[in-house]
Amino acid sequence: LAFLVPSSSGHAALAMPIMAPLGDFAGVSRAIVVTGYQAASGWVNLFTPTSAIVMGGLAIAKVRYDRYLKFVWPLLLLLFLLTGFPVAFSLAATGLFFGFLGMEADMFPPNLFQALPLRVFGIMQNDTLLAIPFFTLMGIILERSGMAEDLLETVGQVFGPVRGGLAIAVILVGALLAATTGVVAAAVISMGLISLPIMLRYGYNRTIATGTITASGTLAQAIPPSLVLSVLADQMGRSVGDMYAGA
Repeated sequence: LAFLVPSSSGHAALAMPIMAPLGDFAGVSRAIVVTGYQAASGWVNLFTPTSAIVMGGLAIAKVRYDRYLKFVWPLLLLLFLLTGFPVAFSLAATGLFFGFLGMEADMFPPNLFQALPLRVFGIMQNDTLLAIPFFTLMGIILERSGMAEDLLETVGQVFGPVRGGLAIAVILVGALLAATTGVVAAAVISMGLISLPIMLRYGYNRTIATGTITASGTLAQAIPPSLVLSVLADQMGRSVGDMYAGA
């Protein structure tokens, strides 16, 4: 509504009779409803071409609208992420929104959007990128089934006689889990929940234990099966085996 109604007072007069009863019905505080309205109106008025403040300020500063959009679009992406949308859908929604906005502003021809389905099918038929969902599925199975915890216990028994054997086991299992899931932060959190209590129980210093878990996730970018190396292989036109060998 803020995109269609550039006046903040007119937007409030139009939106509040709709949002206030919905908030009361859902049990949401009216203060939160007003805060949501203010946030939505403020975010949209950062980039909408119907905002007199934005367009007037750009005209005074002699900044082109397309240059301004390059600065603003990460803010809209951040808004989508804060609302809880998955990252993939947030990236797609942001790109499509600014694509339509640029098309309506005559910044590029509409023919570019006609190639979008071909681009999507081309990526789906890419044999190299097909490894990403399978690696991710393998990592999720390891984590959800408890196999990662069993693997940590088994590797810990193998390196038991070695000084610092449990830390070595955490690095190996954590690196494997992070490399297969593709999300280093999620793997580090999972390994922290699994291995940190065990390491502390065996007398490891808290600093060394947390540093070991963090290092295990960082190593995931350089060892097979790394999703980052798979993407780089596709973009650079090299085989995945060459990228693994170089890493």
